[in-house]
Amino acid sequence: MPENITIRLLTTEDIPAVQTIAEVAWRAHYPGIISLEQIDYMLNWMYSTEQLGSDIQRGVKFIGLFSQGELSGFAAWELLDASIAYLHKLYLRPEAMGAGLGSQLISSVSLQAKAAGASMLKLAVNKENVKAIKAYERNGFVRLESVCNDIGNGFVMDDYVYSIALS
Repeated sequence: MPENITIRLLTTEDIPAVQTIAEVAWRAHYPGIISLEQIDYMLNWMYSTEQLGSDIQRGVKFIGLFSQGELSGFAAWELLDASIAYLHKLYLRPEAMGAGLGSQLISSVSLQAKAAGASMLKLAVNKENVKAIKAYERNGFVRLESVCNDIGNGFVMDDYVYSIALS
């Protein structure tokens, strides 16, 4: 694993860096999984400055992983109720993949969620996102169910829901 790794809570001041990583990661990874039109739609919907600011305001925790002082990836999670935390986002710069940084983000989210009282961490991942599915399963997540949610504009999120017990 790379040296000089730090993980810290992100703030609204970090929104431009989060947007940059999301843009680069999505455009590198999702073509062939979802259409370019859906990529544009979802980036505009989920990563607008207003939406990210609103997420932070309502309690979604964004954590950043810094390698050599540069933001290399981020995760976003929130406590849904007293016992369940939900991992909304986890993205790395393409050049940072394969070095265990995603596992470090998962570990950090798991520790924070457990400290907040959660006994389970859940997430949804696109059914065709084989690399992410393998990474989550390597980190102990277990598939719970299959869901398909209409997200508007003629698009759906066709996902598997995974969970892991926090012990």
